Amino acid sequence: MLWSLLAGQPLIIVGVTGPVSILSISIYTLTKAWDIPFIPFFAWAQIWAALMHIIMAMSNACDMLSWITRFSCEIFGVLIAVIYLYTGITDSVHAFTTKDATFEAGLWQLFVTLGMLRLALVLFNARQWLVFSSRIREIISDYGASIALIFWTGVVYFPRANLINIKNVETPNEFGTSNGRAWIADLSDLPIWAIFAAIIPGIIITILFFFDHNVSSIMAQASEFKLNKPSAFHWDYFVLGLIMFVTGILGIPPVNGLIPQAPLHVSSLLLTKYTTTEDAAGNTIRTHSIVGCLEQRYSNFFQAFFTGLMCFQPFLGLIALIPTAALSGLFLFMGIASFSGMCIVVECVYCILLRVCTLVLYIYKLI
Repeated sequence: MLWSLLAGQPLIIVGVTGPVSILSISIYTLTKAWDIPFIPFFAWAQIWAALMHIIMAMSNACDMLSWITRFSCEIFGVLIAVIYLYTGITDSVHAFTTKDATFEAGLWQLFVTLGMLRLALVLFNARQWLVFSSRIREIISDYGASIALIFWTGVVYFPRANLINIKNVETPNEFGTSNGRAWIADLSDLPIWAIFAAIIPGIIITILFFFDHNVSSIMAQASEFKLNKPSAFHWDYFVLGLIMFVTGILGIPPVNGLIPQAPLHVSSLLLTKYTTTEDAAGNTIRTHSIVGCLEQRYSNFFQAFFTGLMCFQPFLGLIALIPTAALSGLFLFMGIASFSGMCIVVECVYCILLRVCTLVLYIYKLI
């Protein structure tokens, strides 16, 4: 919510990314090896990183973004997409291979996962449908993944379908820290050497965020989106540093721009004009062009607000009804949706087809 109010480009969705989760685990492992408390060390690492963010923003370090090409952005986007796909696939495999897994339960979870993926993809492409008005098609497309998640959560509780027990999302009974610790990290619960040693992970966080967040920002402000509001890379990086002070003191993971959520958020706000023409053979050709974007702060603010609302009852009880199999399908959908509009994907497919055709011709000549 702070980001939506203070950021220069509020359309960017911020949250905890996969690389941040991996880094947090690495820092936790380091604290166990050094036999020091994790939360205070993690807090100091973010405080140092926040200072570096502010210094870099005030020195216009984001000017180096001019060296980042679209290829670099899309390569990073592919990495995040692969992480989503890997998570969805491994969760489906674990449904068959865990200790208490049964073939019937694993098969049912796989069915729910693939059904969730298929329905989400169909609804995501609703803008290309010929039925309903353009406004209704846009709403279905924007909320396709949510509709699919609600539908497949309901399917699991259909009569007879609920006879097979599958794993649901684990949620606490009330809002609070997981182990009952205080909300504010005890910054003094560290030896002096560990406070300064936290500069090392702070530098790593800064480097990661400089690339991760700014790539997300570049992808969300691509030229094809035709945004009117100019970019504010230096100010946004400064705001990111301010927010990192808050997450550090709370002892929770820092947030930065999300891929593919940020560009998908912008694409859902695009104003599209559809044109229908006929070719020489009389076939109907339907094309679309982007005419603008609904640039505002409300959608980002309220998605963050409602995310926080989900941390309280009775919403925690509702989230506990969601099967993890449906979330696996959601991960697969997010991974596939990440490839949308990536030039590198088109080029890779073209290269693969070219190599296959060359191989076929070579074999044909040998025969």
